[in-house]
Amino acid sequence: MVNMLEKELNELKEDSSADRFILALSEKQGKPISTLSDKQIMDVMKLWNPDQHTMELVRDSLERGSRKDLIRLLTPEKYYFPPGSSVSISKSARYVQTNEFHNHDYFEIECVLDGSANHHSLMGDYSLNEHDIVLIPPHVKHDLDVVDKGTVINLGIRSSTFRSEFADILKNDIGISSYFENIMYGTFNSEIIIRQSLDTFMIELILMMYQKQKQYPSDTDIISNHLMASFLFRMFEVSRANLMVDITQSATAKAGKIRKYIYDHPDTATLSELSGIFYMSEAYISRYLKQKLHISFSDLVKEARINKAKELLIRTDLSVLEISQHIGYSSQSHFIHVFHETVGSSPLQYRIRGTQNP
Repeated sequence: MVNMLEKELNELKEDSSADRFILALSEKQGKPISTLSDKQIMDVMKLWNPDQHTMELVRDSLERGSRKDLIRLLTPEKYYFPPGSSVSISKSARYVQTNEFHNHDYFEIECVLDGSANHHSLMGDYSLNEHDIVLIPPHVKHDLDVVDKGTVINLGIRSSTFRSEFADILKNDIGISSYFENIMYGTFNSEIIIRQSLDTFMIELILMMYQKQKQYPSDTDIISNHLMASFLFRMFEVSRANLMVDITQSATAKAGKIRKYIYDHPDTATLSELSGIFYMSEAYISRYLKQKLHISFSDLVKEARINKAKELLIRTDLSVLEISQHIGYSSQSHFIHVFHETVGSSPLQYRIRGTQNP
């Protein structure tokens, strides 16, 4: 099968236009690039061919001297995923060492296709070798340096649609279910490195997803979701013995179960209801959530409702009024106000950006 996808494999292993640009700079300077000038950043951005609005935002961040704003600008889901897609594939840049942590609001899986790389996070620095895999939860600060001509493929999964698109994974009693469920509803918030686990079948799945992403037919999202689910199941099937961290131990925390219940019932969850289900007083539940999850009950409900709204805006044709009612808001205007305050855009703006090129 890999031979049938040889074109895609070669494309991923070749230098991208951005790689060639940065390589030329490093050869000119005689050392690896760690910092790009404002002009060089704009030149690299042009190679990625973003829309005019994005270029203006980048230029504005640079003029204000705020590169941290620039990183935050380019890491949301809308800039990483194809229109309406739940899965995305990209390749880590070569010949650059930024030493600048970033984080994003989607799941990421770093796959070392060949060569080596260095993964950096608040947990420490780790050397990665061929066929190593790193699972990175949303909002975890990290960075990656590719060594020489190594090839590191990044698989992205929208956290906003994970529950609907990969429900079968969460229902199964396997390590991967515990891992993802605990990230989404519990307190676990760190990467997991799986050594020497990227096998031929998983590489074929990556190449097929990459091929579909390039073609972008109308059924790409459905097919890519199935391919990604197969990748996730296979990853844990072949790698359990190589896990650096036991991902099943913390998945049974009651705080995670409470959060999961709220996420599953954002329109009806109340302290009274939770008290009856989990045999805890309402006052104790409030204190418990604040202690374990560092969030109040009301903010947790709002978080669950907004995340569900994001999913419905992208995945359905429901009107804003229907969505506001579906997630428990009695007033459409109140829902729009809360959504804009939380997300930074109106529901309709979010839907437009999520279903067409940014």
